[in-house]
Amino acid sequence: MNPMGNPETEKRFEEAWKRWAARPPRQSPAEAAARVARRACERPARRLPVWLYPAAAAVVILISGITLLRIDRAVVAPSDRPGVQETVPLGQGQVLIWLDRNTPLYMTFQNP
Repeated sequence: MNPMGNPETEKRFEEAWKRWAARPPRQSPAEAAARVARRACERPARRLPVWLYPAAAAVVILISGITLLRIDRAVVAPSDRPGVQETVPLGQGQVLIWLDRNTPLYMTFQNP
């Protein structure tokens, strides 16, 4: 049975929520504001290891080098195909539409 569809469960939840919301706060608003202000001014005690910065730089250089090597190999040689593509002659009721430079769309229409 779905607990969310049970009115008794919903009623118990609402009562527990109201009891929790009615509790007094653990500290006054002034104490909470002072604590937040103190924590905002504190410098974090945790520091990163000294060797981490050179290691990160080495990883960046390594990845950059690999990427540059792969880009150099990916240069495409010019194709030997002519710049203008020839199409087959169209018959009666046929239409050719170029979707982009390399994609022809041949459509055939018939009389009803």
